[in-house]
Amino acid sequence: MTRNHVARRGGAVLAALLLTTACLPDGDSGGDDEETSESLPKGGQQLTEEEISSVLPGEDEVPQEMGRVDEDDGSARDPETSFYPKTCRDVEFDGEAGTALDEHQTAKAAQGYTGAYGGAVKVTVASYDEVVPGELFDAAGAAQETCTEFSKTNTYGTTKWKLTPATIKPMGERTYIANLEVLSGDESVKGRTSQIAGVTIGHNLVLIAYSAGPKSNLSTQVVEELAQTTVDNLEAL
Repeated sequence: MTRNHVARRGGAVLAALLLTTACLPDGDSGGDDEETSESLPKGGQQLTEEEISSVLPGEDEVPQEMGRVDEDDGSARDPETSFYPKTCRDVEFDGEAGTALDEHQTAKAAQGYTGAYGGAVKVTVASYDEVVPGELFDAAGAAQETCTEFSKTNTYGTTKWKLTPATIKPMGERTYIANLEVLSGDESVKGRTSQIAGVTIGHNLVLIAYSAGPKSNLSTQVVEELAQTTVDNLEAL
């Protein structure tokens, strides 16, 4: 999430995130590698930072119980983060496919949002000099089978995570959803739920990272709503 290079892509602002339960193909595996940027609709072409900033959900496009965070620090993911099993990195788009894609990133913009009663969401859009490869989503989906539970160690300590089912309607070319609950760790994160969603459109990746404590009234439904809004804005370019 994240969710940054794109694995920086949105996960880090929410501190502890992510797991996976659904990876839904829609169409082909991320686009035809022979397809040129010019042959794609504008929203699928390689975009500038100004252009991708313009598609982030505005104040009038978020649920009423949410507000935009004025300052987004864009902090990078912790390079010392480790996973057990190691393959579970893929559930955060942080495995080999995600690392390879990072090298092609040309622009990124992000916006944070908070709920009136706790919880936070970060929307990140990144653009690349190549079509986002289907391997990124294939690897994340394959990791589901071995990552029903896993451990993650970073600067916040070691936490244990549990995967639970999640669904999201298909949009864009490839759609991915991950849902997670913290089973054990520091008292400040126990019981926290996290969700990450990813959508590809040509050269662009939309990533939504959600995190909320057990007493938060912020629903995970906002993940799908913000993903759809961002995709609609890209497609309207």
